[in-house]
This record gives sequence, C-alpha cells and structure tokens, in this order.
Amino acid sequence: MFGVVFTPLWLAGQVQNQIQPPLTESARNLDSVVVSAITVGAKSPVAHTQLNKNDLKNVPATVLLPFAIELTPGVVGISENGTGVGNSYLRIRGSDASRIGVTLNGIPLNDSESQAVFWVNLPALTGFLERVQVQRGIGSSVAGPGAFGGGVHMQTLGASLDAYGQMDMTIGSYQTYMTAIGAGTGIRRGFSLDLRYAHNQTQGYIRNGYGQMHSLFARAAYSAGKHAFRVNWIWGDHVTGITWEGISPEAMAIDRRANLSGAYYDAGGNVHYYDNETDNYTQNHLQATWLYAPVAGLNWSTTLNYTRGDGYYENYRQNRRFSAYGLPDQEVNGALIRRSDIIQRAQMGNDYYVLSSTLDYRKAPWRLLGGFTGAVYKGDHFGNVVWAMYNQHIPKHYEWYRNDSQKRDVSLFFRSEYAFDIGLAVFADLQYRYIDYRLQGPDRDLVALDHRVDYGFIHPKAGLNWSFLQDHQLCFGFAVGSKEPSRSDYKEAIKAGRPNDLLPERMYDWGFAYRYHRPTAQIDLTLYYMDYKDQLVPTGKLSEKGYVLKENVASSYRAGMELAAAWQALHFLRLDGNICLSQNRIQSYTAWVDYYDNPSDWNPLPQKQEHYRNVSLAYSPSCTGMARVKVNPWKDGAISIRTKYVGKQFYDNTGSAARALPAYWVGGFRCSQDFGFNGISQATLSFFVDNLFNRKYIDNAWVYRAAFADGSPDYMETGLFPQAEINFSLSLSLRF
Repeated sequence: MFGVVFTPLWLAGQVQNQIQPPLTESARNLDSVVVSAITVGAKSPVAHTQLNKNDLKNVPATVLLPFAIELTPGVVGISENGTGVGNSYLRIRGSDASRIGVTLNGIPLNDSESQAVFWVNLPALTGFLERVQVQRGIGSSVAGPGAFGGGVHMQTLGASLDAYGQMDMTIGSYQTYMTAIGAGTGIRRGFSLDLRYAHNQTQGYIRNGYGQMHSLFARAAYSAGKHAFRVNWIWGDHVTGITWEGISPEAMAIDRRANLSGAYYDAGGNVHYYDNETDNYTQNHLQATWLYAPVAGLNWSTTLNYTRGDGYYENYRQNRRFSAYGLPDQEVNGALIRRSDIIQRAQMGNDYYVLSSTLDYRKAPWRLLGGFTGAVYKGDHFGNVVWAMYNQHIPKHYEWYRNDSQKRDVSLFFRSEYAFDIGLAVFADLQYRYIDYRLQGPDRDLVALDHRVDYGFIHPKAGLNWSFLQDHQLCFGFAVGSKEPSRSDYKEAIKAGRPNDLLPERMYDWGFAYRYHRPTAQIDLTLYYMDYKDQLVPTGKLSEKGYVLKENVASSYRAGMELAAAWQALHFLRLDGNICLSQNRIQSYTAWVDYYDNPSDWNPLPQKQEHYRNVSLAYSPSCTGMARVKVNPWKDGAISIRTKYVGKQFYDNTGSAARALPAYWVGGFRCSQDFGFNGISQATLSFFVDNLFNRKYIDNAWVYRAAFADGSPDYMETGLFPQAEINFSLSLSLRF
C-alpha cells in the first residue's frame, strides 16, 4: 500500500493502458513501453498493486524486495536469518516462490529448474527500480515458470532528464550497513548513461546469519527518430552463512539466536563450528532492448537477455562413508578407514538465454497486442570433496557427481481489448506455452538422472470492466494457468522409478471486483476462487529406495476476500489498510508417515497412511492484514506507523495444531526529513524501527515426523525460523 492507489481488478493477462509516449521521450520511457505487455492497468480486471520508487523507500534500503512489498494485500515476507537482509522469500495468497512469476524489464527472473527467485542473488535491487507491480492470482501472460498464484513485475530505473549524482548510507542493528553510490549523465542528444553500485553487509539475527553482498546496475540508452535502444547490466554477488536448516524448539528455548549449521564434535564431545559453512553465488544479467515506433499507436519491442550464474555452498559433514562419494575406502598407516569427516561443496553453473518480442497496437477503441518469448536454460550441477580427515589417495578437488540439464521454453500470446462508449471494456487473451526439459548424469547420491519430458499448455483468459458514475468500477475475470513439476520433483520421482506419475498442475482462476476511487479515498474489494486440479504437494511418501515423493491431489482450492482502503483524511494525514480473509483447502489428502517398531530400536516398518478430508493447505494463513497511519506534521517531514498481521498457519498439510505457527502481529515506525544545502539538491534523513512492539515471533518452519507401532508418541524434528526483536536503522540519502 504505502500510500499507493490500489487497483485490485481481476483476470490474468491484461495490459496497462498507458499513454503512448512521444518519440522524443523514447529514451526515457523505453522501459515502460517494454513492460506494459506484462503489467496491468486501471481498467484491466487483475488484482494488483502498483508501487513506485518512492513507495519502496518506506522500509530500510538494506532489506530485500519481499519486505519492501510486504504491506501489499495477501503478501507475506519470510527471512531465514531474521532480519530480511539475507536469504528471504515471498508468498502471495499462500502461494510459494515457485508459483510466483517474476519479471525484470519483461524478462522472466524465475530459475528455470527450481522455478523460484532467490532474492539474495540481487541484493539492493530495490534501489535500482523505478516501479514494481504485484499481481495476485494467475496474473498476466508471461513466459517462463512460476506465474501460477501471483506475479511481481519490476522495471529498472529510467533515464533522468538531467545529470545527477547520489549517495545512500544506512546503518542498523546486528552490524548491518549499506553504502550505495550512483551517477547519471541525463539525456544528451538522445543518449544517457546511469550507474549505481551498492554494498550490503550484516551479521544477521541468528548465529552464522551473516551476509556480504554487492550489486551493480549499469544502463545505457539511446534514442534517434523512431528508434530507441537500451542496454542493462545487473550484477549481484553474495556470501552468506547457511541458515536454511532453522532451529529446533529445544535449541530455541535456550537461545533464540542459535543455529547448528556447521556444528561438529571433537573426540571429547565438545561442539565446534566450521567457519566456512557458507552459500556463495554470483549472477550477471545482460539485457539489450530495441524499440521501434513506425507510426503513432504502434510499438515493436525486442529484448535479448543473457544471464550467467555461478555458485556453491560448502558444508562440514561428520562420519561419512567414502562409498557415498564414489571413493574407495582409504588405507592410512596400515588401517582401512571406511568413514571420515568431510568438507564438501555442492556447485552449480547455469546459462539462460532469452529472446522476447512484442508488437503493441493502440487505436481507440481497440488495443491489440501479441508476443513471442523463447528461452534456453543450461544448468550444470556438480560436487567436490574439498577436504577429508582421512585422505590417502583422494585427488585434489575430487568431483563425485555431475549432472546436466537443458530446458527450452517457448510461449506465444495474443491479447485484445475493446472499450465501448457506455463505459464497458472487454478483454480476451490466449497464450500457448511449450516446455522441453532434459536431465542427464548422476546426482549427489550417485543415482542417474536421465530423463526427458515435454509439455504443451494452452491458457485462455477473459474478462470485462464496467465503469459507471465516474468513480465506480465492477470487474469480472476468468483465467486458466498450468505449471510443470520442478527439478526436485523430477529428481525424486526418477530415483523412485516413477517420473511418469508426475502430472502438471492446472488452475482455474475466477474473480470479481468492485472499486471506488476518488482523489481522497479509495476502496477495493476483490472476491476470488482459485480452483486447482492435480496440485503437487508433499505427502511424506517415500519410494521403495527411500526417496521423498510429491503427489498430485485431485482437488484443492483457495477462496477469499481482499479489502483494501485508503483515506486522505486531512492534507497532512493519510490512512491505509487492507485485510485478506481466505479458506485454503485440500479436499482429500493422504499423508505418509515413517513407521518404526519403537523409539528404542528404530527398526523400520512399512510407512503408515493417514487420511484427511478438507484440511488446510500448508503456509496459507486464513487472515492477513495491515494498517498504516502517515502524518506530515511539518514541512518536508513525515512520520508513519504501520502494523502487519499474519494469522495462524500450518507447516504441513494435516491441519494438526501441533504443527502450526502462531499468528503474529508486528509494527514498524518511520520518521523522515527532507532538506537541502549548498551543492546538494535533495537530502533525506530517515529513521526506522522494525518490530516496534518487540514481538518474539516465528515466520516459517518445517517438520519431519515418525510414528511407532508400540503406541509411543510421535517423533518430530522441527526447524523454526525466529525473527529479530526490536531493531533500528538510520539512512541518509543525498542527491546532487
């Protein structure tokens, strides 16, 4: 919300009704033209919220994007290290990262295999952005995986008319710092150049939750006559401590900031921590865009994208069999050693090539738009033994596994809009998507991943918008979406000999919206029903060889109501709020639980089945909401207080109260002052308080459960992710 005008209208796949920019402004507006094929506008029936670069400043510049947009309806941000600065994730209406389609300047950002976006790969991204649109539901027709429950569509900074320089500095709790510098030439004879570099670091809230992060944004643009060109280079690099294992309830009872990642024990039973238990990744994005506007009302844009990623995570592992690494037992001083402490690296390198082209024609009352996107992803996954305690004949940097993958992804779409004189606008959209995915080579457990699969999906969308009495709108929309299984789904199914049992998921998305917008007040009411067929969910089922399997559940749904409102009560007082109430259910669910004879002997028995009906989908709170009060008590000054509520959510699909996260309610405070002095055109000093009321809450968890034939209580292994207590940051932004 952040004081933005809400536009939660329904239907996935419509286009923003932007005014055609004059050709003389092409260099400055090129990005807007390119992303308008994906973003939606005032009369498109898609549930969405639009944020600009000023809205993104309502949180400290150090936090990643999930927390910069967390106050929008139905959005929940998740942090591994408790601060929102390190590894962070996003859910929209309960849909996880693999179901949220993310684009950057119209190019899919989701990883082709995991189908998620890892925001830490692009730290300080919010400082590079002109605007962000958050869509709820299937969203607009985009290429690539992920657009199956929400969308986040980002546009990087455009060219400034005048030359500038800027510097941003932030200092915060938990030894968190950020420094960013940037400069731009302004537009000179159609040419502009912009550059921004940022460095973030933090120790994090939990042990080993530190991060060292760097990012760079460079943009060159040129406009001449009917043509405009742009090249973007976006680079991100991070070294973070491993935090994804969470904390057990027992450890958290002693120390909320504990983290056993990297722990090992000496012969005396004393605990030590490996000091390079880290996650490391570097990512480069190179985008080149050409815009051609031959006549008024017609734009043709084409973008070439190349993304290169390289990274690894390193772990200390105790008492591992050499045979698990494809190594012979080691003979050391005449003794045959079968096990050893080992330091291992799981590595990856990937290349992602994209060609996207869109033709956009506007002449009242019509808008016609068509597009093509083709993408090729190539990924290498391999592992090295860095060190072994017992090492007689192990080659240096011994590689124990390597598997390769290739994914081809092609999509075509055609979209039309027609506006009648009576205030009625109708929309229609048809997308075709083809996926060809191949895997080859052994995984880390030395099982071969040789498999190929292809899919063809057709996604129709349609809707209407009726504007009446000047300030009122009614909208209705229907959309169909599909999603292929992810790499991890295929991996486990291949190892179990059951890859053909995996079915693609399908969703039918219905929505109705009412909207009332005036300059001083806005109300948006959205009703939605997301009907899933063959949704893939983890059931705990294991194959005969012990591999974890996901299964398709025949029928599940998300249904709810979203109400968002804003009121400019006085010229110095603004109120914003939203509430989302929902039911998120699996209608019939079978959980598979590991089964043993008793907790003393742990002799395995066949897995136990548990049947459930009408149970809650995991990680899907039935209520979320926010409220914010913003006051401008003096010239160029602002004070705001915000609250965020996230209801109880289960972290498995059984609906058991023993495996539920309590609801949490957190507050935040911001005070800012703008001023200027010699040589500085604008300066802003901002003070932030997060978790204002010092709540001790947990935003995420996982669980492993086993049952016993002798009737003993279930064994549960749980990972919890506690969040930072009250914390502070101070930012200074200078522009000259």
